Amino acid sequence: MNKQNSNNNTPEQSERRKSHRVLKNIKVSYTVIPGDTNVTPYEFGKTVTTNIGRYGFCMFVSEKIPEQSLIQIALKFTNLKYSIQMLGKVIWSEWYEKDKMYQVGIKFVGLLPENWEKIISGE
Repeated sequence: MNKQNSNNNTPEQSERRKSHRVLKNIKVSYTVIPGDTNVTPYEFGKTVTTNIGRYGFCMFVSEKIPEQSLIQIALKFTNLKYSIQMLGKVIWSEWYEKDKMYQVGIKFVGLLPENWEKIISGE
């Protein structure tokens, strides 16, 4: 995949970063939660993270997910026997012509497990 720097972020995104990101491929399944309450949520896809940190992660997807969309996320860490379920919000999305994929920046919404830093580092 087309990488713009070691964190898969543009320089502007890296400068805004509030915390360190770990370059890690974690299995993700996600469901887009529609803003219109008359629309049923739908399973959107499965992918892997390109990096993950305290406040969010990046992933590549084949379909565009509109910015500001809420998504239900299930992260499957290899060091855990279970998936971690959480909400996320699409902060940005960028088309990569070379890869024919969208890179999407997700911000976590709500509380994370107390040992989140250990979980993402693989301890």
